[in-house]
Amino acid sequence: MKLLPRTRVQGEWVAKIFKLVNLRPEEGERTLLMFAFYTAASIGLLWLEYSAIALFLDKYGAESLPLIYIASAVMCAGLGSLYSWLQRILPMRVVLLAIALLTALPLLLLRLGLQVDYLDGLIAFGTVFLLRLWLDAVEVLNDLNSQVAANQLFNIREIKRTYPLVSSGLLIADVISGFSLPLLLLLFGLNNVLVAAALMMLIGAATLFYLAQRYEQAFPKSPVRQWEETEAQFGVSRTTGPLRRYIIPLFAFFILSEALFLLIEFQYLGQLEVTFEPSEIAGFLGLFGGIIGLCELTSQWFLSSRVIDRLGVFGAAMVLPASLSVLGIITLTGVLDLVLGLLGQTITFPAWLTGLFLGLILLKFIDELFRYTLIAGIEPVLFQPLPPRIRYSIQTSVQGIAKPMSSGITGISILITIGFLRWVFPTESEMIWEQWQSLVFGTAIVFFSLSWWLSAWFLRSSYVNLLVESAEQQGRLGFADAALRALKRAVVEALEQPGTEADKSSCIQLLCQMDPENVGEVLAPLLPQLPALLQCQSLEAMLEHPQKAYLQDVQLLIEQKPPPEVLALALRYVWLTQTELEPHKIKPYLHSTVHPLLRATAAVLILRRGTVTQKAQATNTLRRLLISKQEQERVIGTRALAETEHLQALRVHIPNLLQDESLPVRQALLEVIAAKRLSDYYGHLIKKLDEKSTREAARLALVSMGNEAIPLLLELSEDHCQKDLVRIQAWTALGEIGTPQALNLLVQQLMTSWGTTRRNLLRILLKIPQEAGIEVVLDNLGRTGVEILIEQELLLLGQIYAALLDLSVEQIAIPEADLLRGALEDMQVDLLDRCFLLMKLLYPFSAIQAAAFNLQSDSRSNRALALEILDNTVDIPLKRAFLGVLDRRTTAEKLACLVELLPYQPMKPSNRLRRLLELRHFLSDWSLACCFHLARKAHYSFTPEATLVCLRHPTGFVKEAVLAYLREVSPRTCIKLLSAFKNDPDRLVAAQAQQIIGELGLGI
Repeated sequence: MKLLPRTRVQGEWVAKIFKLVNLRPEEGERTLLMFAFYTAASIGLLWLEYSAIALFLDKYGAESLPLIYIASAVMCAGLGSLYSWLQRILPMRVVLLAIALLTALPLLLLRLGLQVDYLDGLIAFGTVFLLRLWLDAVEVLNDLNSQVAANQLFNIREIKRTYPLVSSGLLIADVISGFSLPLLLLLFGLNNVLVAAALMMLIGAATLFYLAQRYEQAFPKSPVRQWEETEAQFGVSRTTGPLRRYIIPLFAFFILSEALFLLIEFQYLGQLEVTFEPSEIAGFLGLFGGIIGLCELTSQWFLSSRVIDRLGVFGAAMVLPASLSVLGIITLTGVLDLVLGLLGQTITFPAWLTGLFLGLILLKFIDELFRYTLIAGIEPVLFQPLPPRIRYSIQTSVQGIAKPMSSGITGISILITIGFLRWVFPTESEMIWEQWQSLVFGTAIVFFSLSWWLSAWFLRSSYVNLLVESAEQQGRLGFADAALRALKRAVVEALEQPGTEADKSSCIQLLCQMDPENVGEVLAPLLPQLPALLQCQSLEAMLEHPQKAYLQDVQLLIEQKPPPEVLALALRYVWLTQTELEPHKIKPYLHSTVHPLLRATAAVLILRRGTVTQKAQATNTLRRLLISKQEQERVIGTRALAETEHLQALRVHIPNLLQDESLPVRQALLEVIAAKRLSDYYGHLIKKLDEKSTREAARLALVSMGNEAIPLLLELSEDHCQKDLVRIQAWTALGEIGTPQALNLLVQQLMTSWGTTRRNLLRILLKIPQEAGIEVVLDNLGRTGVEILIEQELLLLGQIYAALLDLSVEQIAIPEADLLRGALEDMQVDLLDRCFLLMKLLYPFSAIQAAAFNLQSDSRSNRALALEILDNTVDIPLKRAFLGVLDRRTTAEKLACLVELLPYQPMKPSNRLRRLLELRHFLSDWSLACCFHLARKAHYSFTPEATLVCLRHPTGFVKEAVLAYLREVSPRTCIKLLSAFKNDPDRLVAAQAQQIIGELGLGI
């Protein structure tokens, strides 16, 4: 007991740490293990990189690097194909472990190859080339392994939180490997660093092996099929013009990025070759990498996200190419030499520190710093506008085609350029030739930097157009990182150019999503040019945040005498933004000859700011509208009540409006009750949820009340005597309110619900926009809580299978038993449907939906495809059992799949029926009724307590079944209870009680 406070404190600290790093508790261990694997593998990779580069420059020189680029392009493309092929023939965990070992073990063989330097220089010469080539292979395979393992361990929502932490392992590895390398060189020498790198990679492989064993359910035991790839390829074939206009600059962006990286690396390593000895190169690379790692880590944690937020996605994308082009020009023009010369008068610099060397060091530093922070941070965002059906394929093509292609072309271009310079200057000294080479490649760096900058600019333009054209897909795109000014310009262009009203309406909706507080900046100048419907839409958006700055544009619209519905909105805007406006200026609109909409608007505005006399005139105007014989005037007058500050004398008209013969009037009155918080009429508001004609209006009125409606909706949703349809409306309203309090109540009811109620709650939570319902479930229950709910469903499924076996036709063959078996079969379908709904909380919606759809097919191939999708998507602990019950098997075989969860003990039919009654809270209403019908016919007995409890069931046909059972099995008990049911609220139950009383001749 003394340890409890300490345990509680430790738990609080752990919770605070998880909150600080934006993780949920159940994600902590997986994230930590993935971070450990990625960090260990990256440390080994970086040690390999520094030593391999130093050895390569010593043996071959920087001029041979283009050969590596060309060979690497071919090899990396082949490795990607090899990885995909292995996934199709081997289980996932085997592939991951095999690749992890494949990256490490060849290093030991290559180290032995270096050992024969004294015996055969040619072998060592080839070994160094293979070592440098293998470095690129290890980078590709390590990235593939980490991404695939992360995608298996985390679902699409978890990976957004966890992968940034996992990927920061590379930055930690930069620091550790960089500062530890000089010590390794001192203790073991350059060649033996390869052994240390291999050992560190093996530690990463061991961590990955433990990870795969610890979370066995996350890694399929069967090879991966091609259903995802087929879907992606099908999507690519249907890309439209706007998509192509976006995809082309997207490829150009990454191709130029890779080309520029290789050009800078070629020049940078060339300068290191002529400046340092091989061991000194490795040491310099280590220290330089450590310093860059510290800077990258600081930037990643504190600066990158702020820069992206401030500049936008494309502003951040242009920072690196702009910086490289400016720094390249400074280096080429000799500015750095001038600076060093001036500083050299007071400071003594090493002889090797030239302006060119310093410029290349700064280029490499800037490139590494921004490439692995800013550019890495925005890369996923660049793929977001793409439809999900083609996003994976395009992203794979960029990594598997664009980058290797760029690497190969860049290598060939460098070789051709070097050959051309050798041909042009065959007799020049080495120094002059190097100067020409630096000039040519320095110019190329500036050129490609500017080209990269332009590609980002074109990409931004296409990005904006794609967003505008897909504005109807509300909620799919986020605008926090978008280039807001450019988007506004695109919206203006779309609204000014010829087009359909639907397209322009979508543009206005997009603008309201992006910047709702400043929509007037774009829409106000365009008001006179827009059609009436779009003018209304624009004014309604501007009225959400009225600003005096756009008053002149609205007054210009009023002077054009627009339609009444537009003029009414414009008058309201003017009134709200001009506090000094006198009421008498809009008093003429109260005249009876004016359109009723304008009369109502003017009356509402005068009631807010007019004199006593003016308010009396406005009140009289609204009264005339409310008692008018014309339906339109009564509707307008009723809607105006919701906007008045005080109902005052108009309140007396509400009882008559409640009984109005016009449905639109009664619907408008529901808005008034909610808007004015008329608590005396809340019961009427709730009552109208049960009527089809007013159901939607009543729900929307309750939603408009926000949190104030929660107590009403909670009471309604918890009333089991209410119809399911009414309770669904209450839950839907809570979901549409969308506040944390409302959503938390839905989750609380989800935890305690069962059957149809749970299914309805899950559907409502899954439909809430922006996945807010999913997030609140995971915040409250966590992944473990959802898995427990799935386990509960499977436990009940096991009970159903056991009942079907013990109540089979061979055991009991009467019609009532057939009814119960049919009810249990229906329960099985509903139960599996709930399991799929629960899985949509954890996994991609499309994958689960595709699996559920294919399982309904009678085709064996379609069902096999569904099971394959689930096998490669789902990673719950009971995955094997779940897949087993979905397969085409007998009931006994399905029950055997659940043996670990529910050991099967055969029972007599009577005992099994009693067992089902013990589970009455989890059975459907019809299944429970069928239990009593079977017991009545087969003369099975239930406990009095269970029987009496079922008599209080809210469903009428269940009470009917219990009364029929009691009459047959226990007539005396039935006679005692009949008086309580002859006036039952359910007419069928009351009629049955009266019938039994008549048949028995009782004078009750």
